[in-house]
Amino acid sequence: MKYWILSVAISFFASSALGNECLHQKYKKYADLQTQWQHDYSNLMVANHPELKEVTYRYRDTQLALIEQRFIAFTIYVADAPEKIQTEKPLNQWLVLNPSIKNELSLQYPKFKIIDDKVELYNSLGDHKDGDNAREVFRSEIAPSQEFSRLLSRFNSNVSVLNDTSCPTT
Repeated sequence: MKYWILSVAISFFASSALGNECLHQKYKKYADLQTQWQHDYSNLMVANHPELKEVTYRYRDTQLALIEQRFIAFTIYVADAPEKIQTEKPLNQWLVLNPSIKNELSLQYPKFKIIDDKVELYNSLGDHKDGDNAREVFRSEIAPSQEFSRLLSRFNSNVSVLNDTSCPTT
């Protein structure tokens, strides 16, 4: 009987560890896809409108910081509070990071505080002088283009495949 209980306990913890590693790898792939999307979008924008390079890269860098912030929060949760990860939802809804949660994570985890401060710095910069122009170019030229549609379709397809990938449950 003791061996059976020990066997079940070992099996449970091994399954849990494998499940958490799978979740970690899945979310890492999602963050990588988001990062690649930001680079692809920015490269397309700058290739078509080099005069908007500064504003485009500021927007990209802000988004990359937000992606990193969510990934660090996810890494913390998968290790310390997996119940806070909503894996029954699509990947883009796995985490809830409202201001109070960000503050709590910043107080407890120095690595999260560093990225949260970086995000806050970007947010404090205000609107770029070319922001309105960049948004207009995006709406009128970039979004309707075949290249943008192709990039977005590839991103959405990859995320869809990843959403359909399951991890072991405990």
